[in-house]
Amino acid sequence: MGFPISRGIGAEVPVFTPNDIEIPMSLPAFKSPRQPRPALRALVLALGIASALPAVLAFPGAAQAQSATANFRIPAGPLAGALLQFGRDSGLMLSYSAADVEGRQSPGVNGAYRPAEALAALLSGTGLAAQRLANGSFALRPAAQVPVSTLAPIEVAANPLSSRAWGPVDGFVAGYSMTGTKTDTPLIETPQSISVVTRDQMTWQAIQKTEQALRYEAGVRAELADDLRHQNITVRGFSVAASNQGIYLDGLALATRYYGSYDVNPYALERVEVLRGPASLLYGQNQPGGIVNQVSKRPTETPLHEVEFTTGDPGRAQFGFDFSGPVTEDGQWLYRLTGQGRNADTEVDTVRDKRAFIAPSFTWQPSAATHFTVLTNFQRIRAGSTDQWLPSVGTLTPTPYGRISRSFFSGEPDFDRYDKDQAMLGYLLEHKFNDSWTVRQNARYNQNRTHYRALISELGWGTLPDGEPDYQSLQRYAFSSDEKARTLAVDTQLQYQGRTGAFAHTVLLGLDYQQSSFDTQLGFGMDGVPPINPFNPVYGYQIDAPPIYNDTFQRMRQLGLYAQDQVKIMDKLVVTAGGRMDWSEASTRNNLTGTRTQQNDNAFTGRIGMVYLSDTGLAPYVSYATSFRPQAGTTFAGTPFRPTKGEQYEAGVKFQPKGFDSFITASVFQIEQRNVLTRDPEHANSQVQTGKVRSEGFELQGKASLARNLDIVGSYTYTDITTVSSNYPEQIGKVPFAGVPAHMASLWVDYTIDTGPLAGLGFGAGARYLGTTYSDLDNAVKVPSVTLADAAIRYDLGRASPAMKGATLSLNASNLFDKAYVASCNNVNLCFYGPGRVVLATLRYNW
Repeated sequence: MGFPISRGIGAEVPVFTPNDIEIPMSLPAFKSPRQPRPALRALVLALGIASALPAVLAFPGAAQAQSATANFRIPAGPLAGALLQFGRDSGLMLSYSAADVEGRQSPGVNGAYRPAEALAALLSGTGLAAQRLANGSFALRPAAQVPVSTLAPIEVAANPLSSRAWGPVDGFVAGYSMTGTKTDTPLIETPQSISVVTRDQMTWQAIQKTEQALRYEAGVRAELADDLRHQNITVRGFSVAASNQGIYLDGLALATRYYGSYDVNPYALERVEVLRGPASLLYGQNQPGGIVNQVSKRPTETPLHEVEFTTGDPGRAQFGFDFSGPVTEDGQWLYRLTGQGRNADTEVDTVRDKRAFIAPSFTWQPSAATHFTVLTNFQRIRAGSTDQWLPSVGTLTPTPYGRISRSFFSGEPDFDRYDKDQAMLGYLLEHKFNDSWTVRQNARYNQNRTHYRALISELGWGTLPDGEPDYQSLQRYAFSSDEKARTLAVDTQLQYQGRTGAFAHTVLLGLDYQQSSFDTQLGFGMDGVPPINPFNPVYGYQIDAPPIYNDTFQRMRQLGLYAQDQVKIMDKLVVTAGGRMDWSEASTRNNLTGTRTQQNDNAFTGRIGMVYLSDTGLAPYVSYATSFRPQAGTTFAGTPFRPTKGEQYEAGVKFQPKGFDSFITASVFQIEQRNVLTRDPEHANSQVQTGKVRSEGFELQGKASLARNLDIVGSYTYTDITTVSSNYPEQIGKVPFAGVPAHMASLWVDYTIDTGPLAGLGFGAGARYLGTTYSDLDNAVKVPSVTLADAAIRYDLGRASPAMKGATLSLNASNLFDKAYVASCNNVNLCFYGPGRVVLATLRYNW
């Protein structure tokens, strides 16, 4: 007979397990239903008692099952459903009250665990504890009611090394993230739209650059140009390029200017996350569209060994490795070593992509309460520029001589170059004082040196004697950029978790500081730079370094103090509210003139939102958030520009179906950004701050990992971004930023055959639709829509021969049909081709 379980108030009642019921192995002869067999009576009695109880899971063989390691794949979601699946998978006997589990969310569990360990992971963060009873079964009760002595066999507290908020995810569906709250929070409880691209998705789609990982995410436009130098990303219509402080690594900004942006190879990442809408409450100065947070791979307690070799078209030789595991037997010291080297051609003539990175890291965990991780990343890039600056006539529309080829190189092979060396050193510290109080500190020092020079062909076509374009000579100038960037960023957080009656609080107090310096020399010159015929290019000219026109040293500081409270009321309504005060300072020294300027700004930003957690898995939410971003420069009268201010209203619904590893978000939003710079109508070459931009739209994002072999990612985006206030009436009602489509849609399906003679064979296919876009401000150039296809096929070689266990061969193609298209245009003389077809073959071995 099973163990007693309390019904909350009153006497305990017995619970029958399947072992108590005699189930016949064959059908008995027919008898009157008025006289059921004793076994059937027992079965009916057991079912009746079970249905009358709040919730009971009872499975045989618990004692034998507890010590064996098993593979668990239980998705994040309602705790009740997770416990049901755990009971089926583990064979353990559990008991609990429905009132205790109702409305609680489980982070899920993926991987090989002993059942008791898997149960601890399922309960992590729920406020419940598993009490081992004398007969080997477990009773789930509020943690405060469970004697500490009975918890010794199970560590209920979450281990940061397997954190659900930044750790590995099995499949495409993540249930938790720290990007939206800086706490370990379920996505369904965050009152803003968030996307998480997992390591599995990046691997199966053969992602080679961070922005490629965002191709299938709602609200995100990536690859506005085929650019090796930096990311080109917009979120809800606003740029989050590195110079706009919208690109983050492990929650800390990668601040930069001009072309010296920080590049993080996606092979070094565990996740790429997008927080849509203003993020200033937690991160300070930003555009109102959102941020992109890259999450580094970190040391693991489970040994991990991986090597891979990639080749493809355009010609490529690429080798990567990823090793991790414990250094000491007691597991106090862990390490991870990840690296990759690449030597590749590009589709642009004479331009190569040579780069290598190595990312050593280690973790010290002297106790279950303290974890200290050091993360480093060193990268060297020797490449060129694949984003050729070309006129609209010749790309969007043909000239009398045809269209310019995507392979056309507008520079000079002996002059053009893009060299960058970067280093990052940081740490993550977490210490739990007790079950209520936790302190965390993230810090990182970055530096990079960039040397970039190129012949730029944005001056348009040469002219005939009658003034008409000749369509055979592109006018060029020489440009150079030498930059040194350094940044120190520190974010310190104090977190409190506690419950008062029906109110459960997660309070976060934070102080972050960032100091950056930029030493920049920019050169420009046209003397001695001949035009080039894109239909018959001639190279070999001697080009001198252009004269320096900008030589500055800039230092920027930002200090932010923020507070946030996440209140869960009766485990149904989650209210998140917070505020932040920022102080920023920017000082600039002009080395050419000897002048100095200084600009000081401060701003208060905040967010408030609510999510209702229904029993069906639906979670409607609403939120309001604000942003700010300082702007350098002054008006004609010398008045410093004020920061831009943004505000967003967002409403939507999130859906996490019970029993399915899936997550869907539908949202509507309206963003307004004020104090936007617009041309001064009274003073040429000056600007004033009378502009306003509005972005509103609808987004639908869905991800699902169904069964164990089917993964789906789909999205639809409608964005209506317009200028609503400007000194130039002709700009009102037009799209203010280049490359932002009104409509985008995408779908990726990945399927692996797991039975039969083709077991181990996997397929992936995707389609991406990018709607019409316009050039900047006046919308003089219209860029047509395009639909692109991607595909993948892979095979687990271990299915063919046990000797090849752990080896996988994969083939990926992006822009499968090699469609030539223009990704975006800034004006009539400045258009960029999108990436052509890239085919990659990878042999990967894990052991």
